[in-house]
Amino acid sequence: MEKKLSIYILLLFAFCAQSCKQDKITIEPAKEVLTTEIPSSFMDFYQKFHANPEFQLEHIIFPLEGQIHNEETGQRVPIKWKKENWVLHRPFDDHGGTFQRNYVNFDDIIIEKISDRSGTFSMERRFSPINGTWHLIYYSEFKMKE
Repeated sequence: MEKKLSIYILLLFAFCAQSCKQDKITIEPAKEVLTTEIPSSFMDFYQKFHANPEFQLEHIIFPLEGQIHNEETGQRVPIKWKKENWVLHRPFDDHGGTFQRNYVNFDDIIIEKISDRSGTFSMERRFSPINGTWHLIYYSEFKMKE
């Protein structure tokens, strides 16, 4: 009887193992969407964006989404920048190493971050190609109390 029970248990185990066997699923790696490579077309645009005020205004999607620092609460709050209040952006200047800048290319959206080394000031801009040309689509600035 014990031998029969062992055979049944072995058969039951074999049957369960066979029925639980799953088909092999092939998972392809995700497309790399985050990179530091910046297209040359963006760099050409970037230079012209800062050199020509009319070009800059034509290549911003107004009202421009963004955030600013609320000095009362210390929090970032949403804002929609308007063309009539826009302060023209100038070319990047690291002021002798006081500021640093980096870019990230996230699936053809270029994210630029500029900050000072003390953490008092930071800004983020996002650029995206729209109808074959680059546009500023987001701008955020943050100033800590000194």
